[in-house]
Amino acid sequence: MTRLEAMIEYYRNVDIVTTALVMLAVWAAGTGHLVDWMTEHRFKIAVPIYWSIVITVYVIGILFVGLTFS
Repeated sequence: MTRLEAMIEYYRNVDIVTTALVMLAVWAAGTGHLVDWMTEHRFKIAVPIYWSIVITVYVIGILFVGLTFS
């Protein structure tokens, strides 16, 4: 494999993973608004729990990308 082919493969993988992280962020925002709407008056503890789980998963994804493709 030449250096050019290796670089092309590297950037192809980064694009896929970055797209997945963007899709996760969009899903989290949409679902978060739904959770906020459902828990408007009852069970307000679910909102911070949900967002802390989503942010943790997102940070783990970013770390995975950074460590895997560095």
